[in-house]
Amino acid sequence: MIKSVTIKDVAEKAGVSKASVWAALKTGESCIRLSSATKERIQNAVRELNYRPDKIAQSMVSRKSYLLGFNFSCNNNLWHHAIRIIEGLQRCCRDNGYSLVVYPANNVDEEYQNLQQAVNRRLDGLLTIPLLTDNCHNGKEYCRIASEAMPVVQVCFPLCPELPSIAHDFKYIAKRATEYLIGRGHRQIVLVTFDNYRDSANGISSYEHNQGYRMAMTKAGLAPEVFSHGAHVFKHTADDTYKIAEQVLRLPFKPTAIVASSNNGALGLIKRWNELGVKVPDDISIIGCANDLDVPDCLTPKLNGFKAEFEDIGKRAFELCLKEKRQIKPEHFRIKLQLQKGTTVRDI
Repeated sequence: MIKSVTIKDVAEKAGVSKASVWAALKTGESCIRLSSATKERIQNAVRELNYRPDKIAQSMVSRKSYLLGFNFSCNNNLWHHAIRIIEGLQRCCRDNGYSLVVYPANNVDEEYQNLQQAVNRRLDGLLTIPLLTDNCHNGKEYCRIASEAMPVVQVCFPLCPELPSIAHDFKYIAKRATEYLIGRGHRQIVLVTFDNYRDSANGISSYEHNQGYRMAMTKAGLAPEVFSHGAHVFKHTADDTYKIAEQVLRLPFKPTAIVASSNNGALGLIKRWNELGVKVPDDISIIGCANDLDVPDCLTPKLNGFKAEFEDIGKRAFELCLKEKRQIKPEHFRIKLQLQKGTTVRDI
């Protein structure tokens, strides 16, 4: 049997103590200060001996599992964004000596089972895009886990105000979109969103889109007009979008622009209007304010909207999760995205 290379072997090869090897290989701060020459000598010994750290031994010494979990829904429009978040998380885990355990779920029951597995695995932290189905969620269980077992960080969808989160600044996005349209000369601007836009708990993105839209309209002295459809971003259908497209055209005033809470919905509006002979942007302009769909550049017209950097969200979530162990109050970070110009808005 091939003998495993140990810390002691590396220490003897480098001519230093085992504590010095631990300090040189440790990710993060150490109480032992080593010179650059000593660190280089240790790294050379590691390479020559082909040393591989024993994670089990490290866990026993540090009382850490070096495992982080990521929970997300694989049954909605965000799954492809979750993959990009995982890429950012995995890069951070690899650079910091952690491994990532992925927990996909189709519903809140599966999510609950995943949470119990995460606790049983004694993870060092859990990052999650919380599931919400027909006002059912595991918010209380997340809070219990955060208070008793491990740090929990919400990603993209801040379900529980008691827990730290990192998400897009939905209010800013809708406000910026509306201000952009006003700056292009539009005055009759309609917000198309979801039925939960009055619910700050279960419809946070729609709720904040409505707030940002109204702020911009009120500041400009314009009357807001809201159309809603579907329970939330993952439940609306093509029929819902088609009905809204037709209702908007029947308004007593003629809207010149739309702020849409969903990129998917925005494309549905454009499709239906095209079938009815209404051209975008010649007859009506539109901006998408969501991250539910990456709109390909090859589509014509190209949707004006906001591009999300999900890998960066993964990186920030990782840092927040490890930092959260030392926090007294939960931190909530909101990312202001830049408007990406397309061809669905024209000047009035």
